Amino acid sequence: MTAHAMKGDRERCLESGMDEYVSKPISADKLLKAIQSLIPGKADKNSSPATHDDDPSTTFDKESLLNAFEHDWSFFKEVVDIFVNDYPRMLNDIREAIKTKDADSLKRNAHTLKGMSRNFQMEEAAKTALNLEEMGDKKEFDGAKEACEALAGELAKLEKYLVDMLVD
Repeated sequence: MTAHAMKGDRERCLESGMDEYVSKPISADKLLKAIQSLIPGKADKNSSPATHDDDPSTTFDKESLLNAFEHDWSFFKEVVDIFVNDYPRMLNDIREAIKTKDADSLKRNAHTLKGMSRNFQMEEAAKTALNLEEMGDKKEFDGAKEACEALAGELAKLEKYLVDMLVD
């Protein structure tokens, strides 16, 4: 299990001796399939092998989203609450990091928002956050302000969807 989900990471991990590869965000189904594939004779012959499709849909799919949280409504609400309370501050921290050219803060906050976005299967926001994270890593700020505002719009849509989902 790893947070490394960049192109080529899976191959490098397997070449270095790992038996299987599962990257964040982890779903119980993906993890179970990966574990089953490693136990001789234990894998369900009717189940498909572990998949390595780490690109969640950019469309909102309530059932798929709840499956990712194993239909644990209480846990889902808790994670939504954390997201709704934390992401505005992180966006402001990113804006400040861009203004002051603080690459470490840009990278750290963008990384966290990337993970939050993937938890809710919002791949478009995750890609934008990854772009900002890489800008911080390279200490490159050209286009960062625009990327931050694009991310803010994507996260606002996600927040609305999640809050509406909780009200339903």
